[in-house]
Amino acid sequence: ASTGRMSEARAESERAVEAARRFKQFGKDGVTPNIDRRIRAGILGYAGEFDAAVAELRRFLPESSWTPRGLYLEPKLLVLRGRPAFEAFAKEN
Repeated sequence: ASTGRMSEARAESERAVEAARRFKQFGKDGVTPNIDRRIRAGILGYAGEFDAAVAELRRFLPESSWTPRGLYLEPKLLVLRGRPAFEAFAKEN
């Protein structure tokens, strides 16, 4: 995604979701594919889908020990810095 090849990044992200489903790798709810939501949020950010990226991070928080401030410092999410939705998210809790 960071190289600007967005269609490839989106396709790879979707392949990861489908692979998790196919191999029955689900989250605690037994339904949601178990993927690294930080990476998916970064891909969405590079695609310009900032609200969707923050929504992905909101789904990630309850399944992890990360905090919004910690995610703000995560290098994988640098693309989101300065975006209003991400800045507001980082100030929560």
